[in-house]
Amino acid sequence: MNNILVADDEPQKIADVIELLSSIIKADFTESNCFDSTINDIMNNTYDLIILDMSLPTFSGKQEDRGRMRALGGKDILEIMDYEDIKTPVIIFTQFDVFGRNKDIISLNDIHSEISKNFSDFYLGSVMYDSRSSEWKRELIDLLPEGLRSDN
Repeated sequence: MNNILVADDEPQKIADVIELLSSIIKADFTESNCFDSTINDIMNNTYDLIILDMSLPTFSGKQEDRGRMRALGGKDILEIMDYEDIKTPVIIFTQFDVFGRNKDIISLNDIHSEISKNFSDFYLGSVMYDSRSSEWKRELIDLLPEGLRSDN
């Protein structure tokens, strides 16, 4: 049985990912909705795949109590994984194509290029989520490691 971590602060995105992946992969799914719990999960568990949102609140709780939004929290998590030598395959899964604000704006394409270069041993790619389209489903399936797929 595979273990997959889905880290995202949007419950509908998590539900959509789990629905899609559970139809093609035999897996136990762990959900995480903030930066702190995602780091804790990664440091204390072993996963076969991580589906990671780029922007995450610092910690969980009510919207007003979740701390600051980390616009590049996914990138920060990849840096921690690299430092800790955790090489679990990661797919970035986001609904935004730009991150940051004012002069600190960076596009998903630029982030993808940087992450591809710096974390090529475990970063598989990025997928733009759009609930009105099914294109993201094909893109996510195409990025899955071959060893993860199984007949349900």
